[in-house]
Amino acid sequence: MSEDSPRLLIVEDDDRFAETLAAEFRDRGYSVSRAANLEELHALDTTGVGYSVVDLRLRNDSGLDAVSEIKEHSPHARIVMLTGYGSIANAVDYPWMVGLVSGDESDLTNAQFCGASVIAPTWVITAAHCVENEIPGNVDVIIGAGDLRDSSAFRRI
Repeated sequence: MSEDSPRLLIVEDDDRFAETLAAEFRDRGYSVSRAANLEELHALDTTGVGYSVVDLRLRNDSGLDAVSEIKEHSPHARIVMLTGYGSIANAVDYPWMVGLVSGDESDLTNAQFCGASVIAPTWVITAAHCVENEIPGNVDVIIGAGDLRDSSAFRRI
């Protein structure tokens, strides 16, 4: 890669998923670095990272700590947080995190099957296993949810 290539940092403890994601971005001209945990992240030079994909739950670490580390060295980095787990605090503090729900299910407390992150006005990214058996038209996105029982608090798209 040339020095002009955009720099992407992947912080993900699932080696197979991380390498697949890295290969896709390398094919698109990105210079990619990887870390599976905070110790590996600390060993990397994260200065000048433009983009990062971070797993919320790393085996023994929190992806939120990884975000702080990345922002300390690359304050303008755009970060996508991946998670299959969510909480009220995350919905309020990290509004780019959304839920994926079955489109034909009206009871949302049972409909959420995965989390995702907003990466553009009409795009979200999630783990491949979340949607491998889903038909795109049958998946809805929940934005702004802290409690799926209160439908006035979020939008379903």
